[in-house]
Amino acid sequence: MIGRNRAVEVILGGIDLDAETAERWGYLNRVFDAGQIAPYVEWLAQRVASFPVEAVRLTKQAINSAEKPLAEGLRDESYLFQQLVRTESGRRNMRKFLEIGGQTREGELKIGELNGLLGKF
Repeated sequence: MIGRNRAVEVILGGIDLDAETAERWGYLNRVFDAGQIAPYVEWLAQRVASFPVEAVRLTKQAINSAEKPLAEGLRDESYLFQQLVRTESGRRNMRKFLEIGGQTREGELKIGELNGLLGKF
């Protein structure tokens, strides 16, 4: 997760990483202050659960394709996206996304906010 060179440094050097360094190096996703992890995990679980099951499943498959050679991974991602937009929920959410401006420059600048709205319709 942190790359070969840093892994060698940490393992052979017997180094303990502080949370901020581990986050910066990609060993941790993020660092929380005491008492902040539970609200974030709850929010994240609710957000993921707000999306159609097919979308979550196909997205996880697309993420796994990132380990493949670039052209093959991109081909897989395109195929999986096409599968998703052929589902009822995929078409419904794509329509909603376009209605709320997801295809515009302004929409692209607030893509996370717009994606969060999809589960609220």
